[in-house]
Amino acid sequence: MSLITKRREARLSILKLTFSKRNDLEEWINNNLVVGTNNTISAEEIAGKIDIKNISSNAINWFLFNKNGTVPVEENNQILWNVSIKGKKEVSVTDIEENNENQEISAENKQQSSDDSTEKQVLFSDLTDQEKKVYRSRIEKLESNTIQTSKLDKKNWIGLRIWLTKKGFKDTTSGLRYPLSKIMNYYNYDKPDKPITYEMLRDRLIFDGFIETETDRSLENHYFNISNPSPKYREAFIKSQG
Repeated sequence: MSLITKRREARLSILKLTFSKRNDLEEWINNNLVVGTNNTISAEEIAGKIDIKNISSNAINWFLFNKNGTVPVEENNQILWNVSIKGKKEVSVTDIEENNENQEISAENKQQSSDDSTEKQVLFSDLTDQEKKVYRSRIEKLESNTIQTSKLDKKNWIGLRIWLTKKGFKDTTSGLRYPLSKIMNYYNYDKPDKPITYEMLRDRLIFDGFIETETDRSLENHYFNISNPSPKYREAFIKSQG
């Protein structure tokens, strides 16, 4: 289900609440949620901590869609938010880092690969949900990271992920590698009215676990282990190039 549909459902849900309950919910969210943490949590989990009767997860989603700094991420047909509940030990960033040290090592080792041997490569899609979170948390701490900047552009950031998925780009063990310039050409062909930067495209691919190589070259010539787009889309793009 798309974020647009989720947002529509959230809006319909909030309209069913009384003015008083909307105020109570907004006040609880402002007083009890910390935005921009490395942790992610669903509205369903948040709803279980709210002492207000008949508050749905969709209503919570509505306020989080409209709260500065929150970034919705779709995972298993569920929206996850980059927020923590105050005073909830298990969502503390420090606590997560300590408890997941072994998982971080595991996720990092799984992501290591060699250009000469694809047999040792483990795809990002093969990682568990927890290993994906650990991996993303680790790369967001790198000095060279600009992912947080890209994530501030919520619409393009999430939209780019959906575009990559729908057009058939995915991680691969086949040895096929694309430079950023080639992926960008596909994107600009399909979305000429929604330009993005090379930095955002690179950030999105790294965040989703694609392996980057040739990093000593200019940014547009960095390579990623990424499959061809869907055949129909590839054929249309090639025809458009004359």
